Amino acid sequence: MGVSSAIGAIIATIGFLELSYSVLGGIIFVFVASLLIYPINKFIKAKLHWNFSGGISALIIVGLLILGFVIGYNAPESTPSTTKQSEVSQDPNKTDQQRLEDNLRQSSDKKDITYRAIDVQKADADRPADSKMITASYTVVSFYNKNSLLRDTGEISGKAFQVIFSSNLNAYDAIVWYYGETTDRYGNKNDTVVLSYAIDKPTYAKINWQSFDIKNLCDFLKQEQSINPDSGNVCIVRSVIQ
Repeated sequence: MGVSSAIGAIIATIGFLELSYSVLGGIIFVFVASLLIYPINKFIKAKLHWNFSGGISALIIVGLLILGFVIGYNAPESTPSTTKQSEVSQDPNKTDQQRLEDNLRQSSDKKDITYRAIDVQKADADRPADSKMITASYTVVSFYNKNSLLRDTGEISGKAFQVIFSSNLNAYDAIVWYYGETTDRYGNKNDTVVLSYAIDKPTYAKINWQSFDIKNLCDFLKQEQSINPDSGNVCIVRSVIQ
């Protein structure tokens, strides 16, 4: 195997690995590999009528590699697998609400943010009949800064919304509250809501959760609320964490 073919084989391996999180980026790498591996390159170049000089060919190949890297690097994070959540939801010995609680506990993998409780109530009168308003609450033990807290809570809330609306409880509004210990002006410690997220079913259904960046969920909900103030889409950051 020549040097060109050896390099092509390495690039092809990278391309096949990249296909798992960026299809376009992976295809570009595999295509570049095909231009380097003999005799595949001979066949491909004949089909494409590739008559470029060696220098121009090298520039094109390098440019394609850079493009592949850029596309792969900027590929959106996919929503984490819910296999374990699905397994929990199949437990026949638990009620729908108990299964939902198990899934919500799993939605937080942050050591500084822990699951707290769930509340299921009948939705407001303007909602469809028999629909529910489901509130999940978490405790914020500590956080580094406001931005990191918003990223972490956005990720947890996004996962929570998905398990709430995929449950059998007929949710129309999903709310996530984050409690934290605060100190008032008199030095008294209080357990209060410091951050809240809310989304309604129509907005939830519009989102492609496989490619949606849930870490920026708060900004998204604020934008949705500004577009339609009467919707159930809200992200409120309390002054204690500003």
